[in-house]
Amino acid sequence: MKYKLILMLAVSALFIANDAAAALTEAKACDTCDYSEALRIAKLYYERPNCEVRNLNNGKPEFGVTTYLCNTTSKEVIVANALQRVAFKFIITTEQQTQYSKAVKVKAIDTTLNSAEAAALDDFYEIDSEFRRAVNEAGTVATNSTVTVHAGNWGDDSTRSALASSDESCANHPSFYLTSIDARRSIKKEMHAQIATRLGKSSWNEFITDTQVKVSGIHIGKNSAGISLSLSHDKVGVYATRSYGNSSNKLVFKVGYHGQSITNGARDLNLTFTLDRGASLVDGIEIGTFMSGINVTLTDTLVSNCLIENLESIEGATTKMSSPGGGGVGGIVTGPGGGTLIRGGGCTREINYTTCSTSGGVTTCTNSSVRTSC
Repeated sequence: MKYKLILMLAVSALFIANDAAAALTEAKACDTCDYSEALRIAKLYYERPNCEVRNLNNGKPEFGVTTYLCNTTSKEVIVANALQRVAFKFIITTEQQTQYSKAVKVKAIDTTLNSAEAAALDDFYEIDSEFRRAVNEAGTVATNSTVTVHAGNWGDDSTRSALASSDESCANHPSFYLTSIDARRSIKKEMHAQIATRLGKSSWNEFITDTQVKVSGIHIGKNSAGISLSLSHDKVGVYATRSYGNSSNKLVFKVGYHGQSITNGARDLNLTFTLDRGASLVDGIEIGTFMSGINVTLTDTLVSNCLIENLESIEGATTKMSSPGGGGVGGIVTGPGGGTLIRGGGCTREINYTTCSTSGGVTTCTNSSVRTSC
């Protein structure tokens, strides 16, 4: 069956723009829900009654005197688990508890899906499964990362091997993500292409956003019947990893799909990429460390030349070199695999820079600094 699926972002939280949309049954996606949890969620979305207030005292309610006349309400809510391909439909009703209060009792009655709702849910399950499969199959987008290393403390052979190399292309290093908006977009665009390739026959929009979508929904329907589906209760994230040759250097993104799909043989779905700052690593260090506004001292830690080069390339960044304080012995040696390791001695380098990120449509910037051996 052919369906029209329309993305609605948080800024369009009202969803309904025409009579056709109004006919769609309200639905909530919850990829961890069983019946009990689905029932709990469905009851959260009862239709609030309209109440007429009577017997006010000088315009203010008076306990035991002021009364409320509230209408009863009824609406249908579907809760769907796409991973289990199961859905629960309820009729949610409200009834006023007492005439002296607007408080209502919420009840839920099990009911069955109609044919349009069942067909729309099948289409949603297909889209969800297709998306998760594509991201998982894209898996690790491998990029060779081979860089010179600055070190005040040698560490073990495995760490040196992971950081040392002979290739100086610092665009092939996770710290490149920090350098500019254009750098972040280019990385996400490459990952977008990797996922889209694995979607085969599906057609995907060329759309990348830095905005973290907190509330979103999709409409699936035919002839003014179907579902209006919110994704806000989904909990099982889908992640894609861009690896830079070793486990110490990787960017991990939570991937979401938000877009418009007109099912005439091709789907157009938009992707969002949200960086996982804790799981993403730069030279074995959480990338969030370099975006948190703190002053980081790495004089006794193995760090790559590319980390330094990329931080220094951030617009407005400044570098201050200190005089050697004695004690350390500098030098250049050949590391495992033929890469170059540089030990900095007593000289230190301090890089001051600003990183910016966008979440929920709001861009915030933080000032940070990193101290390394020269």
